[in-house]
Amino acid sequence: SKGAFVAMKEDWIFWNLTPRPTDDPALPPSYFTNVQNSPIVPYIGGFTTNLFRCPADKDALQRTRDWARNPAGENPYLYSYSLTSVFDGSRNHGIASLYGSGAPPLHFKAAAITNPAQKLMLVEENGDPNQNPSVIDDGRFVPPDNVLSGRHAFTWHARVTSRDFLTRGRADTAMPDGHVETVNPAYGQDPNNYDPTR
Repeated sequence: SKGAFVAMKEDWIFWNLTPRPTDDPALPPSYFTNVQNSPIVPYIGGFTTNLFRCPADKDALQRTRDWARNPAGENPYLYSYSLTSVFDGSRNHGIASLYGSGAPPLHFKAAAITNPAQKLMLVEENGDPNQNPSVIDDGRFVPPDNVLSGRHAFTWHARVTSRDFLTRGRADTAMPDGHVETVNPAYGQDPNNYDPTR
């Protein structure tokens, strides 16, 4: 996957419930399974995991229940929101820097963002497999493979056409200029909106 990297201490939020390879052998794998160690935590007063879970996100709650029944199964992503992560193999077009084990660092500087009022930064990603299938499996939004949620227009497990999902669905997003906006999933498929360097 274009967004698959090992667990890294620089990542914005730790979401792994089971240990996996990391970019820092000096830290125990359990360090990356504790969300309280996430780099974003010191900047949020009274941090709870519910800050990153939409109340309408039934698929995240189902992923949590499934994992509780079978902790040896798939490592679920328990949140509703992801950080835009786009790179072409050598250049980073995402909002955050990317550091992977055995890979050159892909730095990203906020100064590279053009038109910050239009660009997606933190997005509500789709996890409902019945709506324009796209499984939210980590904290990275990697379009066009990943799509925004439609949950603010459609109920959980509602079956809708791809066209309706893209044009009528609604997802909450945060932009780099600091404002929050509700957009349709088609907005998140346009490189002019998800690539901050365009």
